[in-house]
Amino acid sequence: IDVVSSGASYVQSVHVLVDSGAHGRLLQYIKTALRDPGYDGTQIFDRFHTVDELIAEILRPLKVSAEQQLQTTCDRVVLGRPVKYSPDDAVSERAQEIMYKAARLAGFETIGFEMEPIGALYFYHRTSPRRELALVFDFGGGTLDLTLAEVGGSTPPNIIATLGALVGGDDLDKRLMQFLFKYF
Repeated sequence: IDVVSSGASYVQSVHVLVDSGAHGRLLQYIKTALRDPGYDGTQIFDRFHTVDELIAEILRPLKVSAEQQLQTTCDRVVLGRPVKYSPDDAVSERAQEIMYKAARLAGFETIGFEMEPIGALYFYHRTSPRRELALVFDFGGGTLDLTLAEVGGSTPPNIIATLGALVGGDDLDKRLMQFLFKYF
């Protein structure tokens, strides 16, 4: 999407890496693992990988792709994060610290964070010519995040409320299967 009037340009691309020899290992729930204070990483073949190393493996090719597309060094990043990773503030702080370390490992020097529904809200704000009330509904892999705000026009967004609930794709799937298991 190219927003010419605001001078901003948004690029979206999808990259797929196929292990044709099927010698890889499937990793799931990496972001969900951030809220587990007992999970430090996993063994992949002959080496133990910490959570920050696993996330850096995802961020590194994104950084390279951005640099190729923009034809410049990309050393600053804003990472999306759930409104809260956990009801325990210490767990949420630890999760953000791991994300920060991962971004450093991937080569970023300046690292910021934004709550995911607010990031989406700012994108919508920039594309909305008139002032309106918007509800952003972010149903993710482990969280449900909501933001209510006035957006659009030349006035900055007015964020009225943001709420995060620890229910989402992975957790909801797990709970549904636990409930339905008795029928199978």
